[in-house]
Amino acid sequence: MIAFLCLMLGIIAFTRPTTQTISDDVSYQHLGSFAYSAIAPQGVYDTNTIQSGEPIFPALTCSINIKFKYTLAAEALENISGTYQLTALLANPQSGWQRTIPLQEQAAFTGNGFDTQAKLDLCAVEKLVESFEQITTLHPSYYLLSINPQVHVTGLIADRTLDSTFEPNLAFQYDRTQFYLVAQSQGANPLIPGEAKTLHEETQVPNTFSLFGLQLKVPILRTIAVIGLVLSLSGLAILGLQLEYIARNDRETFIRMKYDPLVIDVEETGLHDNMQLIEVNSIDDLAKLAENHNEMILHGSKADIEHYLVHVNGVAYVYSQGRQHLAVMTEALDDFRTEFIHGLDNNEFNVYYQPIVSLENGRITAVEALVRWQHPQRGFISAGEFIQAAESTGFIGKLDEWVMLNACTQLKRWQDAGFDLKVAVNLSAYYLEHEPAESVQRILHTTDVDPSRLQLEIPEALVTEFTPGVLRQLQKLKEMGISLTLDDFNGEIALSSISQMPITSLKMDRLLVKKINNPAELVKIQQLIAVAASLGLSVVGKGVETNEEKVFLTESGSQAQGYLLGRPVAANETADLLRLNAQITDSAAPKMKPEK
Repeated sequence: MIAFLCLMLGIIAFTRPTTQTISDDVSYQHLGSFAYSAIAPQGVYDTNTIQSGEPIFPALTCSINIKFKYTLAAEALENISGTYQLTALLANPQSGWQRTIPLQEQAAFTGNGFDTQAKLDLCAVEKLVESFEQITTLHPSYYLLSINPQVHVTGLIADRTLDSTFEPNLAFQYDRTQFYLVAQSQGANPLIPGEAKTLHEETQVPNTFSLFGLQLKVPILRTIAVIGLVLSLSGLAILGLQLEYIARNDRETFIRMKYDPLVIDVEETGLHDNMQLIEVNSIDDLAKLAENHNEMILHGSKADIEHYLVHVNGVAYVYSQGRQHLAVMTEALDDFRTEFIHGLDNNEFNVYYQPIVSLENGRITAVEALVRWQHPQRGFISAGEFIQAAESTGFIGKLDEWVMLNACTQLKRWQDAGFDLKVAVNLSAYYLEHEPAESVQRILHTTDVDPSRLQLEIPEALVTEFTPGVLRQLQKLKEMGISLTLDDFNGEIALSSISQMPITSLKMDRLLVKKINNPAELVKIQQLIAVAASLGLSVVGKGVETNEEKVFLTESGSQAQGYLLGRPVAANETADLLRLNAQITDSAAPKMKPEK
């Protein structure tokens, strides 16, 4: 894992440049300030002087004094200088006519600002308007008169070269009676123009990457990745040498370390005396065979010899540490066969039932039949242990039929007692390959059970091995009215391919249900359930153990099975549970008001 992380870190570090370009901008502002004044007759204005913002009547005064103040605002200013000039522009926007009126000659300034003023003869402006209208015979409704400073400034701002211009304007509208101030934009003060600008510059800085909250430079990151990769690979090399030492000196420990998920311990591992035996050269070959056929490796020891066996299609593939294992394993199989038959004849096997609940209303809709073996000497034997052994000896078909018969017989009793539910029975690969439709039909006829009340569960692992003959048998079972459920579904098989089979429902594996606690996996499971529903497949969540899992399945409209909802119990306890469930769900159901 560390080597992989260092490798990924190295890929990130060596695919990133060591430097990056960033913008290092410096902002500055051109600030302007206009003012105007003129002498006015008494009685027209509040004072004898026309102030900035007030209208100007040429009939009362011809000359106005225009003032303009400029300031360059920025930090770290150096060697600032420039030029300025004031002009006026008379224009008619409707026709496009305009005339420029010089107010002063161009002048120079130093520092970050200046003040200037000029006089404007409004009577001369009136004469220009009259001359224009007389010559053109046009009589526009209004004219615009703007005061236009042209400022050019140079210097340094934070050691950056400045060369910029600022050209604000103060606009008046003239309607042949008065000149009144107009704003160039809404909300702006026409007497205080301004303009913000930026000196843009790009610089190269070391590139960084965030790792565990630290900003590390890419060269340092590359060093960390290389050192980490070297150290982790060295550790893997040391581990490999240790594994090689264990492989040479302790084969049992080595096999457990390498293939523990595939290995299941049984009391004794052996072979049927009529079974074909094939010895394999290594445990690796046996493990590949088990993986290819979705089988477990049975492990047992006898006479200080370790035995590993995989059963595939009636053939036993064997790997052992010694050379006397075949006879020992055959003897063990004979012992199991005797004990198995004895157990069936002496009622050592029992069928327990675990409820499957509709989360919409809490009603038990079905129960799954689960076989248990109470051995008189060895005590309780787990189903995983004796079912694997039954498959190895060829007795699994006999066990399947025994469970089917007992489950259907019990179902008939429950139906006669008034319980409305299904019974789910698991099928092995052996049972599916040996005319299951005929066997099931015979049992249904014997027990007088409605086929629609039987639900047969098939492990997802068997789907990829379905032969055309098995698919035909499944189709027959479905045509009989029997429900077919894909058990232990973990999402490895596409739902589109499942929809082509005679499958009516899915039972999600416990490992898939547990993934709802992972937000990323939760979305995938929601999508999976939605697609299954669109294909007409009902969904059951298996192994539900927490309220969070129950709530999720309730919201998705699924059914559920697990210890949170009920453990496997004997038939008589199941009947009590069904009675209690019926009372609770009936009392919780909404009551219909009687008609008046």
